[in-house]
This record gives sequence, C-alpha cells and structure tokens, in this order.
Amino acid sequence: MTRSHEVGCFFFGCAVGAAAALVLSPESRNRAMKYLRKTATQGVDYTKTGVKNAREVVDGAAAKAGKFVDRV
Repeated sequence: MTRSHEVGCFFFGCAVGAAAALVLSPESRNRAMKYLRKTATQGVDYTKTGVKNAREVVDGAAAKAGKFVDRV
C-alpha cells in the first residue's frame, strides 16, 4: 500500500466515523455538528503546530550540518 493510499483510507475512515457519529448521536444534530467542527479545527491546529515545530527542528539540524560540512 502506498503512503498516499494509506492517508486516503485514513480520511475516508474519519468521514465514515463522523457520519456514524451524527446518525447515532443522542445529542441534537446541530450540537453534534458544532462539536465535530470544533474537534476537527483543534486537530488541524494541532497538526499545523506539529509541522511548524518539526520544520524548525529540521531547519536547525540542516544549519548545524552545513556548518559542520564547511569546517571539514
């Protein structure tokens, strides 16, 4: 299985789970939609923060590696 296929399957599973949550939820539909929207937004924000932090770490490591190569 390719990486993009795995990611596609993951998001398909998320969509199916969200649909099931809406259908089977004891809460009102509007309340459930607000909760899912809020949770999805938090997940996106968390992911963006993680990517930003990872980028900073990689950039720092690349800069250190560049300095090391320049000295050698």
